[in-house]
Amino acid sequence: MPFSFPTFADVLYRLVRLRKLIFCGVMFPVAVYVLVQLLWWLAVGQPVTGVLTFAFIFFVVVACHAILFPNAMAETATVSVALAILVVAAPLAGNSVLGWLVLLLIAACVAVFGQNRLLNWQMTSPKSARVLRASVYTTAPKEQAITAFTMQPNRDEDDHRSGAPDADGVFPVFLKMHDQGIDEGLGPEFDEMMQRAARENADEIREEMEALRDQGAFDGPDVGELASMPSYWVEIIEETADYQKIRAFVPDEGLARREHGITEYKFTPAGKGWTVTETETVMGFEQGLNLGMWMTDFQKDRLIMIRDRSEQRKSPALRLQHTHGLLTLLGRAFMRRQLRANMRDGDHIDLN
Repeated sequence: MPFSFPTFADVLYRLVRLRKLIFCGVMFPVAVYVLVQLLWWLAVGQPVTGVLTFAFIFFVVVACHAILFPNAMAETATVSVALAILVVAAPLAGNSVLGWLVLLLIAACVAVFGQNRLLNWQMTSPKSARVLRASVYTTAPKEQAITAFTMQPNRDEDDHRSGAPDADGVFPVFLKMHDQGIDEGLGPEFDEMMQRAARENADEIREEMEALRDQGAFDGPDVGELASMPSYWVEIIEETADYQKIRAFVPDEGLARREHGITEYKFTPAGKGWTVTETETVMGFEQGLNLGMWMTDFQKDRLIMIRDRSEQRKSPALRLQHTHGLLTLLGRAFMRRQLRANMRDGDHIDLN
């Protein structure tokens, strides 16, 4: 999905869903600014000023980034850290143009490399058991709502596909993912360039693959088996007219699977519709990922997407929006420029 500017309704929804991310992203540089001002006051006796002004500036920067790039949480967080660095080091730069250029370069490096560090920490942080709960109101008919929210075998939905259950009643679920890398949307010229690069470097690629094979890099499940691996498995433990309890399993090492947690769906009459409550008890979940889900209202956003789909209306859910970040867009612009240069006059393309 290409980058697109949000509508006014999208802006309001993203402000609500990402309120915790925006609040934390604003308060961090504000706290750093206040601390610097207090130290300056203690050192020279100058009173603390400009807190509200800088808070407003930080809010505009962080909120605009979160609204324009709703699925780039790591980048929004590093933008906040970069603002804090600017606050701390701004007095050192003074009125020097060179000083400000160096300062902006440091902040940009933090925004670029900090993302990878943050994402790595999220994936490798300690695991702990968590209970996640969210609810949403829907006016869809009961049967339609139950069909939309609960998990069932042999179903093909917009965001996932489920298979047939095995002898134990466990069925696979395949999430429908859309890869949006920096090469997305570069067109047939990019494909042509990569095909030509593969032809020109065929011998070198073959030698590297043979060396990797000799080192045992391809031992274990083959590519075909891993490609057909489900995203997770589901077992229905209990099911009534207004309640479902399921157990989820996720892929483990090799082709094995391990228990992930228990999820319950409860349908309660409310007004002219139903309140759907999802309670998920996770056995072991990375604390960094849990923090990210909390900051972006991940569970609530998913329920809203399902609710809107069941009511057959357009959904502003974040998970349905583009996943680009500012750096992704800059990377695509750079790749387009390089693509034009490499395609010019049939230059040799080196993959190294």
